[in-house]
Amino acid sequence: NMEWSGSAPVQDIWIWAVDLRPGREGQLLWNKNWNNPDRGVHYDFAGTHPFSVEHDLFVITGKETRKHYAVSLSTGNDLWSTDAFEPYNHAYSNIYFQYWGQSYCYGDKLITAGFGGVVTAYDLRDGSMVWQYEGGNEYGEFLFGNDWSLVTGTATDERVYLFHTEHSAIDPKPRGAPSVCLDLATGNEVWR
Repeated sequence: NMEWSGSAPVQDIWIWAVDLRPGREGQLLWNKNWNNPDRGVHYDFAGTHPFSVEHDLFVITGKETRKHYAVSLSTGNDLWSTDAFEPYNHAYSNIYFQYWGQSYCYGDKLITAGFGGVVTAYDLRDGSMVWQYEGGNEYGEFLFGNDWSLVTGTATDERVYLFHTEHSAIDPKPRGAPSVCLDLATGNEVWR
């Protein structure tokens, strides 16, 4: 179990895992100092589902860098990191706002989305980018970026469902906020 604690960047990050299997509850599996790659960056377990038991990993996200780091659930060892472009506005959703759905692991993919309005799918095996989708802004009325902010609601049946949400809406409210269903294999719209 992992909990967010605080809002300031921590330079020496300790991560630990406790066994929850019957008969072993509470036994320490590992306790490691995570070698955070960039000093002064806020790291978090940002997302509604930032882990995959099947791939034995959880995801740590760097707020300012918009990079994602996979760490092994069973050993605490680093596995991979992402290097695809994600918009700067994602930094506003790469923190403790769990409802923003920034990191969502489903099947073989890590899906990231957020305030910047770009949805990115990464391969959970190596962190390589598979596809990107831009939320668009057809009327040009959404003031905080070129694309509608999108959050991951859920994923099922090889599809991911995203919707727009707002933190500080300004009047008059912009028109056209989408709900979107994407094919997980291709990133193509199923419906919008």
